[in-house]
Amino acid sequence: GHPIHPDSVKARVIKDEIYEHLFHGQLFQVTNSMEVLTEDQLLGIFRIPDGPQFSEVTPWKNKDLVTSPLQTELGFQVAGLYSLDRSDMMALPSSLESIEYSSMMGTDENAFAWVKFKGREGNVFSYDIDLIDTSGNVRFSYKGFSLKGLMASKTELNGDHSFPFEEIMSPKKDVRTF
Repeated sequence: GHPIHPDSVKARVIKDEIYEHLFHGQLFQVTNSMEVLTEDQLLGIFRIPDGPQFSEVTPWKNKDLVTSPLQTELGFQVAGLYSLDRSDMMALPSSLESIEYSSMMGTDENAFAWVKFKGREGNVFSYDIDLIDTSGNVRFSYKGFSLKGLMASKTELNGDHSFPFEEIMSPKKDVRTF
């Protein structure tokens, strides 16, 4: 079946559970839920954030954007959750091979992120991400999006933003965060 009308869903994770592990502010809590479709495919369901998405002091408006930042963030968060779940490693964006664009999405437009895990090499996780509208059309594709794991979790994450991370070695230097 189509990713927004899957034949089956192996598991579903809701917003409250997601943001127990991701420490994003209210505006960036854009994942309403996440569905596990297969071992390496997930579907993120967009949550339109409450409140204004653009500051009154900037001249930016939605019409000025080429990509839709918060729908894109949905795909990136779902990929990050997959990396965290599969490897107990917090990972941050590190590269992108290409972006394919068909048409703009409004910042208040509902969307889905179809996230396909492509593989892991060391502490780098690779994905293809399609942003899909409610009619099932792919509007943006992020090919070869990679996340680099920089922190390994010692214990389960908790909601108090005091995360006990152990240091892991980067090829260039020691990474110290939090």
